[in-house]
Amino acid sequence: MRSVILGSLLIGAILCGAHAALFSCGGYAEHNFLRLIILLILVTVAGLLPSGESATAGRRLSFAGAVLGVYWLSRGALAPLYPGMPASIPEYLRVAWFAIGKGSC
Repeated sequence: MRSVILGSLLIGAILCGAHAALFSCGGYAEHNFLRLIILLILVTVAGLLPSGESATAGRRLSFAGAVLGVYWLSRGALAPLYPGMPASIPEYLRVAWFAIGKGSC
């Protein structure tokens, strides 16, 4: 059961990153605060949830960091697709690298 919940946290981070990449520019900019709250809840649950004898503080923090990393990577991977497909792979990589560091817009 715990692995299903932890997997759901990672899927939630992927969906937050996808939403940030595809819908954070223009009229959807007001959703940034809501997305930040959802991501904060995901990271908090990820830091608290892994219980058991093998779940040390370092493992909990590393999983919370993994949730954040998955968010940033999914945002970076999908940002070049908005508003259209990039013309080449180098352009895709350039926009993806920019989106990982600065955001979609």
